[in-house]
Amino acid sequence: MTGQNLGQNHTGTTRMQQHGHGSVTSHFHKPFADHKPFADQLASAKGDLHPQVTIAMPILHPTYNTDGFMFVQVSLFFAESPTNPFLRCVDIELVTKLCHEKGAIVCIDGTFATPLNQKALSLGADIVLHSATKMLRMLKTLHLRVHQQNSTGQIMAQVLEAHPKVKRVYYPGLKSHPGYHIAKKQMTGFGGVVSFETET
Repeated sequence: MTGQNLGQNHTGTTRMQQHGHGSVTSHFHKPFADHKPFADQLASAKGDLHPQVTIAMPILHPTYNTDGFMFVQVSLFFAESPTNPFLRCVDIELVTKLCHEKGAIVCIDGTFATPLNQKALSLGADIVLHSATKMLRMLKTLHLRVHQQNSTGQIMAQVLEAHPKVKRVYYPGLKSHPGYHIAKKQMTGFGGVVSFETET
C-alpha cells in the first residue's frame, strides 16, 4: 500500500500484520520500555492488553486537559481518533507538539477515520494504524465508499438526534458532539460510524 493509494498520507514505511492486536502490541513492547500513556478511551480489546498503563492517564481526558502532561515520563502516546465507540477526537497537532517536546513518539489509530478523512501523519503523528479488514478493504473503491459513508453517516446522525426516543447521538459531524471543533479542524469527512443511546 502506497501513500498515493492511501490518500497521500505521506507514508514512509508501511508494515502489514495479520492481527490488529499484534500490531498494537509490537509497537508498545518494542522498542519502548518505559511509560506509554494511552488516551482515556480505547476499544476494549486493546485496553485489555495493557491494563497496567491504561489506569494511569494524566492527559487527554474528555475535557482535553493537558495540565499534568509535563510531569509524566513518556516514551509513546497512543490513541484512537475518532475513538470506538463514542467517536471522541484527539487534537493530533496539540498532542504531537506536547509529546515531541518530551521526545515521545505519537501513534494514532485512524481506523474509523480512514486515511482519506484524516491524515494523521501530516498533522504530526509518527505512526498511524489502520485496519485493512474494516474501512479500507478494496483500495480501488475506497474513495467512493468513504464519500458515501460520510454522507450517509451525517444524515443518519441528524435523523437519530431528532428522534424523540434517542437520548444521545455520538458523531463528530454533529455540533452537539464534544469533539466537533477538533474533528472539523483535522478531518475532511466524519465517517460512517454512528453511536447512540436510547431512552430507557
